[in-house]
Amino acid sequence: MQHKIKTEYENKTFKNVNFPDKNLSKFLFFDCTFIGCNFSNTKINATKFQNAKFVDCKLLGLNFSDTHKLTLSLTFENCLISNCVFSDLKLPRTSFTGSKITESDLYDCDFSGSDFSSVTFKESLISKCDLRKASFVDAKGYSINPNNNTPNPNTPNT
Repeated sequence: MQHKIKTEYENKTFKNVNFPDKNLSKFLFFDCTFIGCNFSNTKINATKFQNAKFVDCKLLGLNFSDTHKLTLSLTFENCLISNCVFSDLKLPRTSFTGSKITESDLYDCDFSGSDFSSVTFKESLISKCDLRKASFVDAKGYSINPNNNTPNPNTPNT
């Protein structure tokens, strides 16, 4: 299915921009960085995030499964990710370093080689995910069931 892009941003940095309850559906963000931005209940249907970086951002109630999946490429650093859905996505080598992931669903995703270092998980579901070679160094509050995930065999449950 072809999605016509409404608005395109390339190589742009957004600092302290508030997007709560905004409709960013069908936008394209290519090589964009978001610093200190608020994405509370933002609609991102068919949005293309290509090489998008979120630093110190608040992401509340986002469904990344509704984004344009073929081009999805994300990095999160020290973000608050709450009540978000990551389902049926290919996000290998995605970094979530230092973020807090609360009451979110990570379901049926390819997170192989991803970096969850220093992430604090709280009441989040990790199920049916490919976690091979993913790093959970200094991460807290997560539980990985090896019966329904493909875990890194060197990562203990905490």
